Amino acid sequence: MRIRTLTATACTAAATTALVLAPPGAAQAEPNSVACTSSPDVGAPSTAGGRFGTAPLTFPAPLVGGWDLGSGYSRGAATTASARYSPGGNVMNLVEVGRLRVEPGSHDTLGMALAFSLCRFPDARTTDDKARDTTDRQTTPVRIDGVKGTRLDLNINIAARQGEPAETDWFTIFVLDTTPTSYFLGGSNKANKEARGKVDAVIRGLQVR
Repeated sequence: MRIRTLTATACTAAATTALVLAPPGAAQAEPNSVACTSSPDVGAPSTAGGRFGTAPLTFPAPLVGGWDLGSGYSRGAATTASARYSPGGNVMNLVEVGRLRVEPGSHDTLGMALAFSLCRFPDARTTDDKARDTTDRQTTPVRIDGVKGTRLDLNINIAARQGEPAETDWFTIFVLDTTPTSYFLGGSNKANKEARGKVDAVIRGLQVR
């Protein structure tokens, strides 16, 4: 899974679309828009009370025990707590929870999920990296602890290059109608069932508090 490259690409791409995206640094004026400014690095994320991340959306910290923990650098997020599972230095899994960079009073979780996905994973036509394309965006309404939201699944297709074979990474995004608006992002290589199982375990452990 080439998450390190993927993250760098998403952070430098200009994700300007007809959806409710605001360019990096722009003032937000519309509810449900997502500003593509990156979240700040504030050091190690909270694991207080055995939960990973800060309210309103968390999951059991033991699910990412031994992972590389951090914060920041997530386009479209106001706050980010992240965990990467990197055995042997190779990133296999990425999970994040945090708060979206949206205006107060935003409640369209479908629109925000789509906009956030374009901040993080812009389509090939909007980037200089034509060897990487985002496809198969699918959305589903969800509820976690009674809070409504939207789940968005997508694939990142990466062409073969520099001796590396073609591969597909999958990512899942949740946007929940909490106050403030919260998100989850998780992903791994699509062919790696063990890696996907670790992310699915985190999804099952998501809790609103």
